Amino acid sequence: MDLQSMTKYKWKLIEMELSFMYDILYTKAAIVHTLLGYIIRAASSFVVAASLLVFLFSGKAGLSKADVTITYILLVGALLLETISLLIALFSSWTFAFLSTMPRNWIRHALLCSGRWNQLRRVAVSIHWLASGCVRIPREWHGTMGQCSILDRSSRWGMAEPLAGRWEKACSWLLPSSSAWTVSVLDMVRECVEDHIKYIKKGSGINTLGVALNRKRNKDLQLEHTEIYLGAEVQEGIVIWHIATDILLAYLGKLRTTTKNTVVEADDATGAIKVIFQYMMFLLKRPGMLPDLAQIKLHQRVENTLAGEWKGVVGNNDKSDAAPAAPSPAIISWFIGRFYTTVMELYGRGPDSDSRLQRREKLAKRLLGLRVRDEENQLRRDELVIKSRVIYGIDLAKQLIRRQKERKDSLQIVLDVWTDILVYTANRCSRESHAKQLGKGSEFTTLVWLMAEHYHQADY
Repeated sequence: MDLQSMTKYKWKLIEMELSFMYDILYTKAAIVHTLLGYIIRAASSFVVAASLLVFLFSGKAGLSKADVTITYILLVGALLLETISLLIALFSSWTFAFLSTMPRNWIRHALLCSGRWNQLRRVAVSIHWLASGCVRIPREWHGTMGQCSILDRSSRWGMAEPLAGRWEKACSWLLPSSSAWTVSVLDMVRECVEDHIKYIKKGSGINTLGVALNRKRNKDLQLEHTEIYLGAEVQEGIVIWHIATDILLAYLGKLRTTTKNTVVEADDATGAIKVIFQYMMFLLKRPGMLPDLAQIKLHQRVENTLAGEWKGVVGNNDKSDAAPAAPSPAIISWFIGRFYTTVMELYGRGPDSDSRLQRREKLAKRLLGLRVRDEENQLRRDELVIKSRVIYGIDLAKQLIRRQKERKDSLQIVLDVWTDILVYTANRCSRESHAKQLGKGSEFTTLVWLMAEHYHQADY
């Protein structure tokens, strides 16, 4: 088995473990998948079948045809449900684990050693595939990562105040917001996470709870004053590096998948960076999956600051967003146009549409052009520091851009940092939060945590 196949096998194994964890925490699988549980399941199916036969051959004098028909439907339906439930239980992974732990006897030899159980399981899976059209574990991890961009959220609305806030609230009642979305997990993301975990375990013998932020894997891939940009808590570091990454990608022309000058492949470093840094911002909206104290106001202040900068982009240049001053037929056209634009923004245009990505680029370039270190602009700098950590993101982005011009390795630095933050948050998140998230489809950080635990247990 080659290295790539081995990596896929490990992640698939962890996905199966998630399904087992869900069954243990949220179902009665631990009781059902025992010898007594299987006997009760089989007896229940037998009792229903016996009831159907007794009713079939018993006299039905005095019963109406409607009552007889309804009784048949109920008994046949109950028999089908019990049979399906029994088959699912017999050919589940739980049953395989139960048979594997049994003492060596004729039952285990007849089912496992001869391969008959696997043959029957393939038949059951084929029947399930024909019935449902897919072969998917009911509670299997969905295989996606949530995405959110703070620059995308801050540049969604180009309308002039005070109508923007009212218009946004009215439309949010009618249409679903697409400020957050999901993408499939890239193979390169999995590889980066596994490589980083290997590095951590190789460097020290600490357990996964001792994983520290800001591990320096390569002395050549370091920035000045990195600890400043990580913030006092991990939420601050996510915000600062998120803004800097968006600005860097916009400057390099890699924010969009395709541009006039370059094509960004899905599996290269840029694709992995986009998936991870937008996923961490997605988790910032769900602070229960992050360590340290929740800082809900932090990203709100950042959004307000960025929204103010976005008004500077469209306020003086885009007069089409302003409503007509006096009532006239033009105002009807204006409202129709704004409603159509809002529908497309909230529902029709995805996060990777050119219009939304162009706005992110415009906002990123405006932030990059702020003279935050000029003495004559000191008042503006102080205001930004008070409101948010935007200023640190801008400083970091400029340092990354200078680094890219000199050594061409800024993207690798950014990928290493985001991978480090992802592994750190996955391991420092409370185990209770991981368990609660299983009932909602689980998060990729739970898989990362389990992968780290596997490597930790392998040391013993």
